[in-house]
Amino acid sequence: MFSKILTCSRIIHQLTSRNTFLLRSSVLSCSNCYTQSAQSQKNFQNKNFIRNYSIGEYDKLWQAVSSGRGKGRTGKKKVAPKDVEGDFLGFGKANIEWPGLTKPIDLQRKPKQKRRDYEEYNAQFERRKRQFDATQRGWSGTTWPGRHAGAPELPSGDAVKDFDSIVIEVKKVAVTRANGKRKRTSALVVVGNGKGSIGWAIGKATFASAAIRKARNKAVNYLHYVPVTEEKSIYHNLQTKVNSTQINFEKKVPGHGRRCQRIVRAICELAGIENIRCKIVGRTTPLTVVRATFQGLQMQETHQELAERTGKYVVEFRNEEGNFPRIVAIPTEGAIQRRIEEETEHKQSEDITLHFDPYRGAHKPKSLNQIQGTHPNVLADASST
Repeated sequence: MFSKILTCSRIIHQLTSRNTFLLRSSVLSCSNCYTQSAQSQKNFQNKNFIRNYSIGEYDKLWQAVSSGRGKGRTGKKKVAPKDVEGDFLGFGKANIEWPGLTKPIDLQRKPKQKRRDYEEYNAQFERRKRQFDATQRGWSGTTWPGRHAGAPELPSGDAVKDFDSIVIEVKKVAVTRANGKRKRTSALVVVGNGKGSIGWAIGKATFASAAIRKARNKAVNYLHYVPVTEEKSIYHNLQTKVNSTQINFEKKVPGHGRRCQRIVRAICELAGIENIRCKIVGRTTPLTVVRATFQGLQMQETHQELAERTGKYVVEFRNEEGNFPRIVAIPTEGAIQRRIEEETEHKQSEDITLHFDPYRGAHKPKSLNQIQGTHPNVLADASST
């Protein structure tokens, strides 16, 4: 019995030392243990350790301890304005203020605005008119590709006469430097005078307008001559290829128009070609299409060059003239003498390869080596920035 009392007193001492609540238990059966436990409970009551809370007080106590956690990330509770009389209806999700409900009514009437005059009403639309003619718009709305960029300028600031330019491509480029990426704008522009002189170049700057101006002024230094017939067409059909882009050029009669891809059409417009048909086979990368078009137009062989190569008169038959032969080129005396000597040699050697020549008595496109001999930079204009 003594051991039980001692054990209970030790338990009570441990509970009082740890500031814990003392719970009534049926384990304390002896009178001594019950007397000691009652005394200990009385001591706890004096120290305000045991309190009886109601449900509302318990919620307030828990809110004070948890700082209102458990409600999520809700904002502050909206309070009804004090100036509004009557019952408060509350706010919606749009927070719309209704006079007389969520805000007071303003009894002071505002003066009516005067009706604008008809001329003033139309004046605001005059300012919104397009800066350029609708016929000079780009290929896709008001974007730069396809728009005319004006005449090139010399270093002195004077514009080059009879020249015009068309923007072919504007794109964003970037180069990696030690301090990061350097972003710029690249512009591809073609210039021409409508009489066979055309050129193209690439300009780079921070903004598109500056890049276009730089490319336009630089393209004048890389001009190429393109032969054009009296009917504003090419001399003969030909085919050219650059990388994976192949273009077939076809000669057409007056009134046919330019029926070709838009980049080729822009180049032909600046070159002065009005009647032509072109078909692109392969990729249509703007830079490659420009190179292939310039290469194809320069591969033409004129009537006079055909006469000098064959040493014969060049005669043309036209349907509109009743298929009546018309001489369009006359060879020189040297070309005629050279042809006679070559025919004599072939007769003596009995060479029959001349009969299988596909260009015998017809126009023969020039080779790329022949073009580069007359203009070495025919395809290297875009190498410099």
